[in-house]
Amino acid sequence: MMEAIRGYAEEFGRLPGTNVNLADLLIERVSPELAAMVQYGGNESMSPASPERTIILKGRRPIPSEDGSLKYCCGLLSGEVIVLNGTNATLGKVCTPGIGKVR
Repeated sequence: MMEAIRGYAEEFGRLPGTNVNLADLLIERVSPELAAMVQYGGNESMSPASPERTIILKGRRPIPSEDGSLKYCCGLLSGEVIVLNGTNATLGKVCTPGIGKVR
């Protein structure tokens, strides 16, 4: 899914709008089931030149951790997928290097 969003951004010079249905926009690459599992946080003001560590995707379901806290899989504009705690997993936020566990 990250590659599809990055491909769109490279083609149009910006990320898809905030209210986009990823399954409709990227119908050939993203199934509706997969698109329903994530929240999208990009917007028209973001471009491929935006900070690479910007969180643009966040899993809708938290992942329980060993310490009992809830964590979320997040997709960064760079294409990385990392696991962050709930306070750091904010769509549109630029993630500090070293925070999160690479997935």
